[in-house]
Order: sequence, then structure tokens, then C-alpha cells
Amino acid sequence: MQRTTHQYFTLKFSNMIKMLLINFFKKCFSLLLLATGLISLASEQTMAQATVLAQGDISIIGFNSSDNRGVSFVVWKAINTGTEIRFTDNGFNSSSSSTSASNIRWQETVLIWTATENIDAGKVITIENETTNYGTANVINSTGLDPGVTALGLSNNAGDQIFAYQGLNMPTTTTATTGNQTFNNTILFGLGYQGNSVNTSWITSGTTATSTSYLPSDLVAPNRIYLAGNATAGQYTGARTGFTVSQLKSLIADPTNWTNLTGLGTIVTYNTASFATGTSNNANLSGFTLSQGTLSPAFSASQTSYTATVMSGTTSITITPTAAQGNATIKVNGTTVTSGNASGNIALALGSNVITIEVTAQDGTTIKTYTVTVTRESTLPVTLLSFTGKAQADGNYLQWRTTAERDNKGYIIYRKVAGNDYKLLDRLAPNLSNTYYLTDKNPPVGNSYYQLVQEDLNGTATILGELAIKSLQDAEIRIFPNPATETTTVSYASGVYTKIELVDLNGRIFYAKELNPGSGQHDITVSGLPKGTYVISLKGNGLSNSLKFIKN
Repeated sequence: MQRTTHQYFTLKFSNMIKMLLINFFKKCFSLLLLATGLISLASEQTMAQATVLAQGDISIIGFNSSDNRGVSFVVWKAINTGTEIRFTDNGFNSSSSSTSASNIRWQETVLIWTATENIDAGKVITIENETTNYGTANVINSTGLDPGVTALGLSNNAGDQIFAYQGLNMPTTTTATTGNQTFNNTILFGLGYQGNSVNTSWITSGTTATSTSYLPSDLVAPNRIYLAGNATAGQYTGARTGFTVSQLKSLIADPTNWTNLTGLGTIVTYNTASFATGTSNNANLSGFTLSQGTLSPAFSASQTSYTATVMSGTTSITITPTAAQGNATIKVNGTTVTSGNASGNIALALGSNVITIEVTAQDGTTIKTYTVTVTRESTLPVTLLSFTGKAQADGNYLQWRTTAERDNKGYIIYRKVAGNDYKLLDRLAPNLSNTYYLTDKNPPVGNSYYQLVQEDLNGTATILGELAIKSLQDAEIRIFPNPATETTTVSYASGVYTKIELVDLNGRIFYAKELNPGSGQHDITVSGLPKGTYVISLKGNGLSNSLKFIKN
């Protein structure tokens, strides 16, 4: 059927109207969905803003129980808008956990504080009646309503308690007006005060009254305090800076750091200064000193290794370390030392002694270790390593080796025969090799006794050693084979010697044995010895003879 021009334009106009309406409702629906999403997002963000707290995240630092009843407290972690903290003067019925069944008296007031802005860690919040320096404060009574109640119901006479917690179920409805209830909340801090009662601490027996409470077992130090001395108002007046958060909590929990008031009508004016909660990672020393000796090199915080030398008569020293940052802790050889104070006596052995100074920064994780190697000099200006001798065809041969020579003028060798005094044989000046040789070309027949003496630059003489040598024509000593790999045999005059020793050139004994008086020969197994030069010595009846032996 053929449409008229009028019908055509009417139909087209009708279709346009339909499309416009469809597009309009689509846009409305989209806007509705967008609005719903924004509302949902805003709700989620609001819910996410509230900060969940744990025990120890706040500390109560002041209270008034007369006029301006309420508390002041410090937050140890940053909290967000919408965070709620509650305070109550209800008490606990036993020392069981706070959440034990029926362990809370449900008959007194609750103060609800709510943050209306983000609050940094270390800030102090004060609540006096329903006035607070941050956020809002609202007091409800045991009916769960607020019929004109304007202050936490603290006793200004008989003492009372204040428990801070986070949760919603105490009390919120009229069903929670009397009796004991279960405290399903997170307890944060507890404060008790004596007033004019006889209680000087949390009660431990009897029935809880309106102004008494047991200490629940899960409220642990330092998140609790009891103020005796008839306190009716009080405030922490200790340090607020220069300590770690853990240290500040302990200071707050110590009643000696509080200033308390007694009597009705007395109130404290709260100190709202923030607590410094930052921690330092500075583990440097600003210096350390020794009671003896001179530090080398001169101290620098970046230099961690040092040396010092003390005289032989110094048997112990102390170290006084000072931290660059006042809250760092210091240990000297594992023992804690207060910064700027001397350590205990540190015993010194002869030679090198390594002493450690460990510094732990305030953050508890940054550690820096300084070391000082203190050398205690030898008792003698010269340390004797060995003094040996043997009979040879051209005379009696003497040899000695030393180390750590200091202020040494030289050596004097004396000789004597049995029954006579020592007489000067020779003198030798010091040399750089610290090894000395002397041949007595005209020894007397029989035993010759030799004495080695060291002389200081100041003239002091010290006997280093003595030995005896019997000339070859009287008592020949032989070692064969020499050098040897497995076994060597030592032959000697029988009945003369009682002991045999094998030592290295440092004087370390590798073999020692008593001899059979009737034998003139002794075998020594040397297969286990390291390759090198040794000395085999025979001793007995006032004699001491030695020969060099080489192990291949």
C-alpha cells in the first residue's frame, strides 16, 4: 500500500522520538550505575580509613578524676580518620584473660573517642569531659544511651581504673545494664589509681566493686600502670624525646616518672607536647680511648681497625667508647658498656689481643664493629727461641736464636767447670738475623757449662739460658743416619744421660723420653715429622749436649 507524504513524515518523526527516549534512558541508567559505584567506593574508602589497633599501640599518660574528668593518651602508630578508641571505668572480675567469659563488670560508663582527621604517631590526645583536642568525644552510660552524661564516671574519692580498648560491644544496648559480660574486644592499655582507698595495686582477691579491678592476664607490661600514693589525678612527666618507642613505653609504665595529685578537686593540666618516635640508624662511634697505650691511627668514625702497644707489665686495660648517637648501644667484647663510660678490665696476654667494640644503632638492626689489636710486649727485651750446643772436633759449638729484640745492647757468654764460678768467655753484638754462633775452641776436659746473658741498653742483664757440653774425647755423641727419613739412631756414652728430646728450631718439643741408664744407644722414629731441621738433646747428671738433625 502506498503511503501518503503526511504518513511518511509522521512515521519518521515517531521513530526519532523513540530513539531519543531510548538514548535518554540509557544515559540515565549509566549515570545511576556511576553514582552507585561512587557511593560504594566512598563507603569502602571510609571503612578502610579506620585504623585497627593492637595492645601497645597507645599509652595512657594522664587522667583527672575530679573536674574535667577524662584521660590523655599518646598514639604510637599513625591513625586514620574514623578510628575509634573507647575508654571505660568498668573493672575485670578476675586475673584471667580479659576475654574470658563473664570477666567484665557491665555497669559503668564508656567514653568513645573518634578521630576526625589523620593523626601522626607520637601525637598526644586529651579528653576532658567531652572536649578533645583531636576528633570527637562522647560518653555513654550503662544503658548504651547518652542521656546527658558528659564525663567518664571516674571516682574522685575511692580510686578507680581506666581501660582503653577497641571494639563495639560494651555497652551499646539497654540489655547490657547489669551483671557480668564477656569482653570480646582488643584491650589496649590499663591504668589504676588508689585515691583514698586501701588498695595500692590491682586487687588479687575478693569481689570487684565499682572502683576496683583485677589485672587481666593478657594485659602485659609495659601496657599497664597502677598509681598508688592516694593519687586522684596524675600525668607522665618523664622524657618525650631521645629514646626508642619501646623505651618510652617502659618509662611511661614506671610510676616514678609520673607527677600525681591527691585530694578532691585537684586536677592536672595536660602536657600536649608530642613524643619523638623516629629511630636513628647511626651506628658510629664518636671516639674511644684506652686506659693504656696510644691508638693508631688516630680515631675516625669511618676507620674500624686500630692497633696499640702496651708494656709487658700491663696485664689489663679498659676501653671507654662514646656513641655518636645517644640511643645507640655498645658492647665491648660482648659486654654492654654505657656510652662515655669505661668498660670492665680486659685481661691481656703477651702478644696480640683483639678487642671488639660493637655498636647497635637505635633502630636495633644497624650494627657496626670496631676492632683494636692491643700488643702486650714480651716480658724481656729479647725473646729466646732456642739455645743449643754440641761438641765438635774443633771445640764446643754454641748457637741461639731470638725474636722481638728491643733495646738490646748484646749478649755475654760465660763458661765454667764443675765446682767453679762462671767466667767471661765472649761478647756478641746484636745482628739483624737474630741468629748467633760461637765456638769455644779450647774447652776444658770433661763437662763445660755455658750461660747465655742478654744485656739491655740501660745495663740490665738477664740470664736467657744455660747448657752443658762434654767434649768429644770424653763422651762422643753420634746421630745416624743424618739426614733420615724413617728412623735415626743416637749413640752416646752409657750411664751419662737420662733423657733425650727432639725439638724444632722454635723450641717446640716433638719427642721426649727417659733413657735406660745402662744403654748407650736410642732409636727415634721420625717418619711422622715434617721435613726440616731439628735439634736432638741429651741431658743428665748436670750435662746437656745437642746435635742438629735433618728430616728428609
